[in-house]
Amino acid sequence: MLRHTSMSSIVQPIDMAASLLAWWNANPTFITKNGSDEIEQVDDQSGNGHDLVQSIGTNKPSWFDDVANGMPVIRFATDDFLSVSSWNPSGELTICCARYYNSFSASTQMIASSHKVGTPDGGIVYGVYNASGTQEDFICQSGTGGTWVSGMNFLQIETQTAIEWQVDVIRIASGDSEIFSNDVSIFSDGTAGAIADGNDFNLGQDANAGGSYFNGDIAEFIIFDEALSTYDRRQVQFYLSSKFGITL
Repeated sequence: MLRHTSMSSIVQPIDMAASLLAWWNANPTFITKNGSDEIEQVDDQSGNGHDLVQSIGTNKPSWFDDVANGMPVIRFATDDFLSVSSWNPSGELTICCARYYNSFSASTQMIASSHKVGTPDGGIVYGVYNASGTQEDFICQSGTGGTWVSGMNFLQIETQTAIEWQVDVIRIASGDSEIFSNDVSIFSDGTAGAIADGNDFNLGQDANAGGSYFNGDIAEFIIFDEALSTYDRRQVQFYLSSKFGITL
């Protein structure tokens, strides 16, 4: 059984508050749920007011305790998702996520998306695509609007064949982008920047592709409004891996 790791000496997301854009997890202090443990709101711990909400009963994800290293998770199934209706990222982002796919199915399952209103190809999506039932192509798309930017344009990044906890980091800068899975770089592009410039944010679906719902658990999801340095990226990875017992 995995054991808790002391977090007292580990850098926390709030220690990087200058660029912390949004920070969500399943800590019950920051969760509003009904009597069936269906989640209605996840408070943004960054202080920026980017609370995730869901008012439709059939689309509410569930809260489960004692799942990831004894910690609670947000569990998405069928057509569950949470949304932030309005936000304004600068264009460079670092997305950090501790996640688990509960199954691979014959459908696209996007973990998160952010789209520019009125411009379907502007923003960012990431998750799995081209499901075969036994494996998934892990992809990331990003664009400034109109067309997807070359370099991160609907690319297969890694074939997912194992269902296991992972720490994903997606670093999107004006001149380069890179994806890390459990501290291993699985894709990088130093020739074309991929600017994420969405006006909304969805956790658990690709809102612009008819759903493409995620089927799995999110333990924590953190977004920084800059392309983090290697040092800072690894600090966040270590925080998530230590907290949730994920081996990097």
